[in-house]
Order: sequence, then structure tokens, then C-alpha cells
Amino acid sequence: MKKVLVTSYEGGQIFVEAPKNTSKEDIFQAVRGYIQEKTGKPITSLSNYTYETESVWKKKKLQDEEKGQGFLWENIPTITIPQVEL
Repeated sequence: MKKVLVTSYEGGQIFVEAPKNTSKEDIFQAVRGYIQEKTGKPITSLSNYTYETESVWKKKKLQDEEKGQGFLWENIPTITIPQVEL
């Protein structure tokens, strides 16, 4: 499994745990569905989405913690894309 951080204008920051072979597009679609469910509003576009791998967001988290801002990472929701068995 991999854990990526997706940031969007509509939904803010959301962690996504997904199988390693999950495409970025599938992750964005899962986030879009989560945001639609959470807000009750249709999301027609996937613009303004950023995707950060675990190595990238962990560096940012460590920097924030060193500045005493680790609390910024505490309430980020996590969604899980289940492993599909063939």
C-alpha cells in the first residue's frame, strides 16, 4: 500500500491509502467521490488537485513539526482504496 496526500480547492488535504499499482487518476476519482459525498455538491472537474508521494509529504510534515506546527497534520482525513483481488 502507498499513502499519498491529495490537496484540492474543494476538499483541502486528504490522505489516500491505495495499492501500489493504483493510478493517479484512480486516486483523484476516489478523492472526487469523497468530496462529493462530504459536501453534497457535484464536482465536475479535477482541476487544482495536487498529488504528493509519501516521501514528499513526510518531509513537509517533519519541517512543520520542527517549526512547532505539527498540529496542521493531525486532522487530515484518510480514505482507503481497497486492494482488488483477481
